[in-house]
Amino acid sequence: MTKHQRAIEVNAVIKAISDHGRRFFFNAAHQRVAFMDVGPRGHIFFTDDYSGKRVYISSSGRWHGFTHGGTLRHLVEMFAEYIRHGHKLHPDYIGIQNQSLVNGDIWGYGAEAVDAVRAAVLWSPVFNLLCPTCQHPLEDADISRQPPEPEFYICPKCYMCSRSTKEEI
Repeated sequence: MTKHQRAIEVNAVIKAISDHGRRFFFNAAHQRVAFMDVGPRGHIFFTDDYSGKRVYISSSGRWHGFTHGGTLRHLVEMFAEYIRHGHKLHPDYIGIQNQSLVNGDIWGYGAEAVDAVRAAVLWSPVFNLLCPTCQHPLEDADISRQPPEPEFYICPKCYMCSRSTKEEI
């Protein structure tokens, strides 16, 4: 998959986040959703929903025009790593939980909104698909040994066969 194709997948995830809960990455005044793209020289950019500025995603320093906080900046950095190198994210990065803060809901989305976003992006190639038995990422599964049905996996960690559907996971 190319960088441009991975950027399209990330933008679908950003759209799902902007459609639920507090609607991060969406600006109601401008009716604009943030998005990521790849420049002609392969650099990764984020176009901010509030400022409308195209922000170069670097690993350090200030991102001029980026109007979100540190939690979303980290998420955007991880999206950029996926676009650059194809490193998939763990699905728990959507609606990160921390029991010591705000009753665990860092995003302030609420459990129903986080579940709706996760359901919308569950099968996205941006995220690792997890074994429903042991929660191990199934990206390590030996595809050559898999049965022909795409929803049937053999987990390389617990060796359990599971017939998983979107509803079961």
